[in-house]
Amino acid sequence: MAEPKQTTLYVLSGRRFLLLSVGHDTTASAISWAIYCLAKYPKEQEKVHQEVTSVLNGRAQLTWYL
Repeated sequence: MAEPKQTTLYVLSGRRFLLLSVGHDTTASAISWAIYCLAKYPKEQEKVHQEVTSVLNGRAQLTWYL
């Protein structure tokens, strides 16, 4: 049975960069697609606007709890 290969710091660094860049690209694509769909379908855009307005309950900004 062959011995497992050790992963070098260089390979790990490359994989970390790949995961970060892929995650960023996916998020940007999803947000762009959502904005496109909302622009294309005004009735759905209005529904989303009403839901966000009701969730915010008159607040101008969201409060993030980390």
